[in-house]
Amino acid sequence: MDTEEEPPIQTKNSLSRKFQYLSSAVAAIGSFGLGNVTAWTSPTLTQIGKDFEASGDELTWIASLFPVGAIFSGIFSGWLIEKFGRKKSMHLLCIPFIIGWILISFAQNLTMLYIGRFVSGVCAGAQILIMPIYVSETVDENIRGICTGFFAIFAASGIFLTFVIGTVVSWQVLSILCAIVPGIGFLGLYFIPETPAYLLKKGHIATARESLVWLRGMNATAEEIDRELAKMQSQLDETSPTAGASIRDFIVPEVLKPFTIVMIIMVIQQFSGVNCIVFYASQIFDSAKALNSDVSSIVIAGVNLTSCVICMQFLDKAGRKVMFIISSIGSASALIGLGVYFYIQATSTGLKNESGGYDAVENLNWLPLASLVVFNIFFTAGLGPVPFIYMAEVLPSRIIGRASGICITFNWILAFTITKSFEGMKSGLGDYGCFWLFGGSCLVGTVFIMFVPETKGKSLHEIQTYFS
Repeated sequence: MDTEEEPPIQTKNSLSRKFQYLSSAVAAIGSFGLGNVTAWTSPTLTQIGKDFEASGDELTWIASLFPVGAIFSGIFSGWLIEKFGRKKSMHLLCIPFIIGWILISFAQNLTMLYIGRFVSGVCAGAQILIMPIYVSETVDENIRGICTGFFAIFAASGIFLTFVIGTVVSWQVLSILCAIVPGIGFLGLYFIPETPAYLLKKGHIATARESLVWLRGMNATAEEIDRELAKMQSQLDETSPTAGASIRDFIVPEVLKPFTIVMIIMVIQQFSGVNCIVFYASQIFDSAKALNSDVSSIVIAGVNLTSCVICMQFLDKAGRKVMFIISSIGSASALIGLGVYFYIQATSTGLKNESGGYDAVENLNWLPLASLVVFNIFFTAGLGPVPFIYMAEVLPSRIIGRASGICITFNWILAFTITKSFEGMKSGLGDYGCFWLFGGSCLVGTVFIMFVPETKGKSLHEIQTYFS
């Protein structure tokens, strides 16, 4: 195979990229909805438990049915983006997303809540697959990291606002407000194009050219547009499937190696315990008996959002590997520190004082909040976005729909399993044991990522040629 690359299109200034940023931001509105779904349980579970006289197990199902729905999204969303396209798939998902929130808003029993959480989980979970692929196929390689990082920024924004608003309104009103988000996304998607790569794959050459001209802006010349379209077409010709992805397609080295990398970093991400921390943030602070749980959750969400905005720019400067290593070490340190607090609490021989705290840890009341603030800062720097950026970058074009669907399904199976078993894990290992386990997983990730190739500044063709 001839691996010589054409020179990339050189954008003359930031104006030629403004539509790439715009399209990425519109595609990321679904990620804002994902943040809403993820954080919704933290400020609402206690009140829902009172309103429906729900047991602890029933409440864990309310939290866990979101990742269950997301598991199903991974099963069909890979097929969906190949059948209908990246943009139309996001469009189609907005409608059931709104319906899911309406079911939750007007729930008269736990069954309606379960169905609403499941449906919203299906729609939110699909965003993790579709948005990174859409961005990877529409933006320059030099800004692909930060544009894919819009996913994390918008998700963090959704989490933050859900925590804030959830402390001042009822869970019903919060759910109605969350339903507005996919409505905005539905309207915004009318103004951005389908990806040129998908249009070429379907043989719509003229429409693909229009899409690329819109994305590259006024500064791109006809020659540059033609050259980039030719590169896309060449890549599609080299990797076009013969009859859909089969097991045989997955065992060839150029597929198996990147597929394995993505699956392993998905495991590392989920075993950091991030979903347990977000779903049960208020409950974790209640267990710590240190600070107001609602205030602490809002502080953490605010830090998470701020760190997302700051850290995303470094994905294209420092690179994916460096950010993942820094993220893993920092996250591990924070989780180990949180485990230390709960260990001292659990082994304290002192009695609870009048405020409900523990005498032996009175001087460490700051540690739970500080640990989770540090965790969120470092998680958003790499462990959060990098697995999905790698998924969109390293999986070959000919199997990306099926392969990314499997990866996302696997990711959400892990999320559900860990979230649903969190209470049981705390009973068996103690709070401190859970957080030490999560911290150990982050350290394993530090070692593994050292053997993964860097993708910063490389075209999708260069990345996929590397594995072949």
